[in-house]
Amino acid sequence: MSLELENEVLDLHSTLELRKVQFFNEYRIAAVVNTIAAVGLFCLLVWAAVQAEDPASIYLAIFLIGASFAPAVLSLGTLWWRWNVNTVDVRKTTAEIERKLLG
Repeated sequence: MSLELENEVLDLHSTLELRKVQFFNEYRIAAVVNTIAAVGLFCLLVWAAVQAEDPASIYLAIFLIGASFAPAVLSLGTLWWRWNVNTVDVRKTTAEIERKLLG
């Protein structure tokens, strides 16, 4: 491997390490948002338990199901999208280095 390719690989490794730190920071934000959503859902469920004598409406049930699933699904989708957006240059550079090595 030439010195130029070796430098490109080292630069790529440094870029990937920076992206991992950025992703971890974004993950921490998502974890805080999920914690806040969990506390809110807990309060909502406690309220629903206190109101157990009253008949539950279908709208409340649908809302509780949505409130249970939405934070995790949205966090996962957002983190997946952000990782793909933040690493597109790494994937392109990796493909370029691979092309140089093989061709």
